[in-house]
Amino acid sequence: MKLFDGGIRKIVGNALSPHFFDAVLTRYAIPASPARKPWDAGTPTETTFTCKALFEDYSEALRLDGTVKRGQRKVLILAQTLSTTPRATDKLTITSLGESAVIAEVATDPARACWTCDSKTA
Repeated sequence: MKLFDGGIRKIVGNALSPHFFDAVLTRYAIPASPARKPWDAGTPTETTFTCKALFEDYSEALRLDGTVKRGQRKVLILAQTLSTTPRATDKLTITSLGESAVIAEVATDPARACWTCDSKTA
């Protein structure tokens, strides 16, 4: 098994999946249409992807020194459980908690085992 060709992603996904919550990543997009007028926003489409995720609050120290704003949260998504790459403006909902957040920034580790996203509460 090659570790950086999905091996680590699989190991981390299998080990942590039971400890993460079932979640849904929702992506909204406006289909491209050359016939659409510039003032016509078009009808957005909605695509959903299931995954396993956690919300993590930033420390109070980071809030007090201004590094993070109130309402910002960290979202961890197990890459093995998500069939797409998260993007800014995607919405992640942890179904059992009924909590949602809009993704603002996306980062990952070198093995792409876990997506680490900065978000704002939806």
